[in-house]
Amino acid sequence: MEIFTKVTGENLRTGERYLAATCFLTFVALPDGNGQKVSLPKIVPETVEEKFINSGYEERRKKRRADLDYQKQLHEHLTIEIPWAD
Repeated sequence: MEIFTKVTGENLRTGERYLAATCFLTFVALPDGNGQKVSLPKIVPETVEEKFINSGYEERRKKRRADLDYQKQLHEHLTIEIPWAD
């Protein structure tokens, strides 16, 4: 599951609020103690903001998978040998 996180800050002197950070976190639901899949409730975006964020999910998912594939390929070509240490 993908979780969007928005961190807001506030200037305590002026009360001005600002957007401090955003990120997407990815979590995996593991089977319960009996090996059964965990059922998660469906979340339906309601606000304009939620709908906009949700609309980009498939593209982010494709990019994460491509990045993971690249990392796997990269690791297949890396060694722990130090050429100048011979």
